[in-house]
This record gives sequence, structure tokens and C-alpha cells, in this order.
Amino acid sequence: MQFVVMDLEWNGAYCRQTHGYFNEIIEIGACRVSREGNVLDRFSRLIRPRVYKRLDKHIKQVTGITEQELAQGRSFSDVFGDFITWCGEDAQLVTWGRDDYPVLKRNAAFFMTPMPFDPPIDAQLVFGFCCLGGEHKQMNLHAAMELMNVELDVAAHRAVNDAECTAALLPIVDRAV
Repeated sequence: MQFVVMDLEWNGAYCRQTHGYFNEIIEIGACRVSREGNVLDRFSRLIRPRVYKRLDKHIKQVTGITEQELAQGRSFSDVFGDFITWCGEDAQLVTWGRDDYPVLKRNAAFFMTPMPFDPPIDAQLVFGFCCLGGEHKQMNLHAAMELMNVELDVAAHRAVNDAECTAALLPIVDRAV
């Protein structure tokens, strides 16, 4: 089994097709990691938006992603297909928090793309239980890194970088289990 730490960035807006708010994925980032937490490979792709082409001001500010960059991206179905292939058949997804998987599932359904992944391991939940002493205790990714004295020189809120930060915490979580 391969561990694949995944992170997503998305842009949310009202969508007439869904008759409600829709979080459209604009970036998929991931790291394939060894059991020891060593990053073996990286995946990073931007997705050209189809539902809402204007990037929310807050998302633009936090991620640094521009509308011009997204215009050069590929469709969700193409990028997700590449991601599935990159992961391989024996991938166990890992995320920080429980938000990314439902957004990924909803985007796959919306863009009529097969969803081959089971729910991921929630590293934030495991970290809270093992390192903070309670199943209901949570901490954001960068606060957890600071608490555990883990330093990586990468910009926050880009999908592949946040995946790498999560991967850096896995050995600490594994030792605490």
C-alpha cells in the first residue's frame, strides 16, 4: 500500500446547475510518501474552472493563484484522471481534515468522472487524538507543525505544499499511535 497525502484548493460560488453553492476544485496537490514520511514523488496541477471563472478575492489572496494561471490549467476530468493514474491502484489517501474528500467526490460527480477512492485517513483527527489527547481536539496544519517543531520552507495554501506539510507530520503521528 502506498500513502498519498492529498490537498485541494477550491473556489466557491453559487452554481445554477446545482441550484446552490458549489466548491469547484482549482488545484490538486499530493505527495506519495513512505511509511517513514519521506516524500517519494509529488503531483501538482491547476484546473481551469468551468463553473465560476472569477476567483474569489479571498482565495486569490490566500493561495496566490491568479485567474491567468487557472486559464492555462486543464479540465477537472483530465487532471483528476492524471491524478488517479499517478496514485496507482494501491493508494491510501491521507488528508488534513475532513473537507477535501467530500469536495472531491462532489466535483467527480458533477463532472461525471469516476471516483475510485475510498474515504481518506484524516491525519488531523488522528493527530488530535494521539498528540493533543482527545478525539475532538483539532488544530490547523501550520499550528500543528509549529507545536511539533516541524519546519518546511514552503508557501502555505498551495495544494502540493500543504500535502508536503501534512506528510512531514505523519512520522510524529505514527510514533504517537
